[in-house]
Amino acid sequence: MAGRAYIAGIETQGKKAMMSAKVLKSGSMPLQGLFASIASGFKVFFAAALVANAFENRRKPAAEDLRVLGIDPARFDVRV
Repeated sequence: MAGRAYIAGIETQGKKAMMSAKVLKSGSMPLQGLFASIASGFKVFFAAALVANAFENRRKPAAEDLRVLGIDPARFDVRV
């Protein structure tokens, strides 16, 4: 197994994998990192749902939800 790395359970080789994700030699992700990744995914999913709901109802979404999605709240405008 020398020279091989594991990324979230996927076996890879080479420098490309090292550039694209955090490489772990043990083949398992620490629990803190795993839970943080899952929590981050839920945060983005729920922010997207809240922004979509606000947009459909012609309301301005919360600034924090827009920031989570990478949208500048000052530039986001909902036209009624």
